[in-house]
Amino acid sequence: MKKSNQRYYLLLLVVLLLSGTLNVFASDARVDWLVNEGIISGRKVGNTVDLALNESIQRAEMTKLLVQYKGEASRAERTGADKGPFSDVAVGYWANGYINVAWNNKMISGFPDGTFKPQNPVTYAEMAALLVRHDRRWSPAMDKNAVWPYTYLTTAAEYGILKDVPFPDSNSPATRKAAFHMLYNAIHNQDYKVDITFDLQDPDLDKTTVMQVAKGQPLGPRFPVLPMRDGFTFIGWNNAADGSGEWINSSTPFSISTKLFGIWEQNGIAIRYVEEYPTVIVAKTEWVMPEDLSLPTYITLYFSNNTIQKVPITWDRATVNPTVAGQYTVYGTYEVPGKVTSGPTPVAKLQILVK
Repeated sequence: MKKSNQRYYLLLLVVLLLSGTLNVFASDARVDWLVNEGIISGRKVGNTVDLALNESIQRAEMTKLLVQYKGEASRAERTGADKGPFSDVAVGYWANGYINVAWNNKMISGFPDGTFKPQNPVTYAEMAALLVRHDRRWSPAMDKNAVWPYTYLTTAAEYGILKDVPFPDSNSPATRKAAFHMLYNAIHNQDYKVDITFDLQDPDLDKTTVMQVAKGQPLGPRFPVLPMRDGFTFIGWNNAADGSGEWINSSTPFSISTKLFGIWEQNGIAIRYVEEYPTVIVAKTEWVMPEDLSLPTYITLYFSNNTIQKVPITWDRATVNPTVAGQYTVYGTYEVPGKVTSGPTPVAKLQILVK
């Protein structure tokens, strides 16, 4: 190693020591927060979910993290059936949609032979560099003078990304736990304001409006709810352009910058969105069956004519295993009232965290 690089590496160690990155891991509150926000999920093993915190994070998993981090998960779901640019990523591969979105948004790159190697491990240095490059304080021009991996590691320490994330060697594979902690740090050490872009999808009106809100807070009364359009009913704001994603309202807290789309239907009464429930936290048990879990029995529907109605709901609990810790998503079935004459039927879902 050249003397100049040795000095740089010694400086890096000093920075890491001062920033506390050689301390032990903090509690799993960071992992829990990411799970509750829907940013991370475990590996599916049959009907169970395992966060696999001590296993290495793979390139495909890292790509999903980036896409979730940038608020593009709904686009990934819609592009999962599209053939992407890499020869070793099949259309049926679980991460195909995430890889397509990340590639199209220049978040990732492949190898010279046209492959992506989705199951290859990601090193601590690579994970730090990815998060640094997506930090608002970093610009592409800064890459020109960057020295690998020292510039990215020292910058990651400066940005707080490496706080309480120890690692023996920056070139060793990063554990999923470390990657999750780094992602949490990246989110919480950036600007505490996020931008929400509202796209009306109407050529006769101003196309987009950008509003800013404190991270983790809703827009409240500033939320644009009912724009007018002749011959159409405004259904609501959705994070997917075709209305297939999450319905967003004035009480929805925003953790990252996002783009929302105005969904219209020809005049009639439609369900704008359904009631959003907080995550149900269940203590891991060996004797409670999924059907015995206490879940809401009614859900509130919000209609385009500004009325609401509570209707019975039945939850599909087949995927929940109370004996195995993890994050589970259950979907509900409800009867659409007869007064609904247009629009899609919003999905009702509930997150269950078995701890």
